[in-house]
Amino acid sequence: MENKYTTCVMITGAAARISQEVAILDYLMTPDPTSGKQRLVINKDTTQLIGFSSGSLNLLALNLCFRYFDGSNTPAGQESLKIWNEIYKERVLWGLKDADVFDKRKLLEGSILDTTPLRATINNFIHSIMTNEQEGSVLFGDLAFHSSILTYSKDEKTTVWAVNDTGGQQSLFLTDLLMGSTAIPVVFPHQKINQSGDETSRNGFPEGKFEDGGTKGQFVNFESHLVGKKYQDLFVISPMREAGTELEEKITEELKKLKLFEAAKNEIGKLLATLNYNAFHTFLEKLSVANADNSIAENVYVCIPRLAENYGFLDFNDEQAQYNSVATWITENPDKMAVPLATYLSQNPS
Repeated sequence: MENKYTTCVMITGAAARISQEVAILDYLMTPDPTSGKQRLVINKDTTQLIGFSSGSLNLLALNLCFRYFDGSNTPAGQESLKIWNEIYKERVLWGLKDADVFDKRKLLEGSILDTTPLRATINNFIHSIMTNEQEGSVLFGDLAFHSSILTYSKDEKTTVWAVNDTGGQQSLFLTDLLMGSTAIPVVFPHQKINQSGDETSRNGFPEGKFEDGGTKGQFVNFESHLVGKKYQDLFVISPMREAGTELEEKITEELKKLKLFEAAKNEIGKLLATLNYNAFHTFLEKLSVANADNSIAENVYVCIPRLAENYGFLDFNDEQAQYNSVATWITENPDKMAVPLATYLSQNPS
């Protein structure tokens, strides 16, 4: 059956660097000043969204803000952009603080940060827009866009793709799924993903404990979900990433600041695997091979900034500064944003 979705947006995660991806999305959704052409058109009828970790939170925001979007010049389109700018960016992100994500005064077993505040932040955002829904009742299937959220099953030891138009998986509680996808290994507690009591089948989605969808790499098993889709355009969106010693030093510094280093030092490798640039580059190489015959997409674009200095992976206090830094970098380096995959790999060999 022919794929009706012409565009796919794959949003990676890197903990607190949420706003970096928002700056990229804004650039892509803004018409080019020279040609007037919009690089990325967000529309629930033609756009598929895939995300994990903090990328799943931007997937949520696109779903909530643009569910009625039908063009930037229509009343519904203007209202969508207003929700995106005034509620998601200004109210949620610009006002975000560490205390809205984790409680560093209340360590759980194993000196892990308590992320109860994050659950409240997600729920408040959902219900600020989906005002007719009961608290805790929003299901994955309620999202307007065709969406996939990745999380890692600790029991099955595999990355799991939840798809919101798949029977059984539609009934997963949305906030539970987001909490699982964003449960950064080592520092955030694993999560349980529940489903509506009206459903008994999970259609291949396991039960048990879940953590960050990037725990074992970027978009693990993407081939089985994307080969044969033949999108017109596929955008891979990532915040800036460090590699090797530089990343390890930054992680160590932040863990010491939060007094978590002693408890986490033997598992820093899991954090490195989740956040590092090398894992992202490996994914791009695999994507290039899998798409050699354009069976995934005719055009694949890589969207990742290269700032002079990156922001902390657990510092949620500076989202607006991160956004501004990336927006400025894009303005100064437009030729380095949304780079065709083959060109990106040739310019950035492993």
